[in-house]
Amino acid sequence: MLRYIILLFISLVSTSLFCSCQHGIDKDSLEYPPEYDESGVDVSTTDPEEIRKQLEEIANTPYPPYTIQGGDMFRVKVYGEDDVSDTLGASTSTVTADGYLVLNLVGPLFVKGLTLIEATDLVTKAFEKYIRYPRVALIPANIRGKQATLIGAVKNTGVISVRDDTRLTEFIALGGGFHTGLLDGKEVELADIPSSYMIRDGKILPINFTEAIYKGNPLHNIAVRPGDVIYIARRDSSRVLVMGEVNSPRQLNWTPDMTVVDTIAQAGGLKDEHWGTALILRRPKGANTGAELKVYKVDIDDLFSGRGRNFKVASEDIIYIPKDSISEYNVFIRKLLPTAQLINAASSPVYWFNSK
Repeated sequence: MLRYIILLFISLVSTSLFCSCQHGIDKDSLEYPPEYDESGVDVSTTDPEEIRKQLEEIANTPYPPYTIQGGDMFRVKVYGEDDVSDTLGASTSTVTADGYLVLNLVGPLFVKGLTLIEATDLVTKAFEKYIRYPRVALIPANIRGKQATLIGAVKNTGVISVRDDTRLTEFIALGGGFHTGLLDGKEVELADIPSSYMIRDGKILPINFTEAIYKGNPLHNIAVRPGDVIYIARRDSSRVLVMGEVNSPRQLNWTPDMTVVDTIAQAGGLKDEHWGTALILRRPKGANTGAELKVYKVDIDDLFSGRGRNFKVASEDIIYIPKDSISEYNVFIRKLLPTAQLINAASSPVYWFNSK
């Protein structure tokens, strides 16, 4: 049903174009689209050399020592004092959610945020009030403090334990890999890798997920640390709309390597009558949903003759092929540009596999 609504909307827009008057915009004043980049969230405006320095600094920062967190479990051994020790293999002491370790004889001790050595010293001093020269050992039974969070378009979201050598790609694999689903009747991977990001200490790290996952760049495939949050964006709304003088105007599933030629081919090819310049409407990178779209041009005749560059398209681009009429070209600019976001926001239903 939604597909028919979209096609009807495209038809109505096209009709309004044909019935409107000329606006007088010179197509020669339009620019070619910038090369589509996959630099991820809040990275594209940063100098590449600065990004490299930041990532090298992150890589050279020592891995943080383990600190006790709520839910960690220990066996507490006081040598020679079985009455106050956890029996080997039979029982454990669990750190409460608010950070206390409750022990026989000495009662609750606040250990959250302490290293294992610091907590052992604290427990030893507590037992010194009752036992002469106590020898105390805190033996980890189940450590939950070294964990990071994985959310978004992966099969298994949640909190996952990490080691000091757990890298980004391995961490995603621990989540079962990327989500898959049905788009236009085809099973596809629904992760929007370029839009994914990692948060550490409340800040988005300058990581290019495409470099890390698809190219194996070790500079971007950084070690995941406790407390990190990795968000894998979904691409169920990552679409490209092709309209105008093509045989089958439609929305297409966007992929990072999609080009202008690909979109025209998937829309059934060009009709006999078309203007030699195509328009690409694109929202600036990082702009809000309601931001004004920019208009770029592509020389179709040069493109199909091999003389022009086959530009990559970005997610949510609108590709418009005008008829062989400059007036229609101008009317499109005047009539559709202010409301193009309505088309830009339309997408087909998505059916999820393995959803929770």
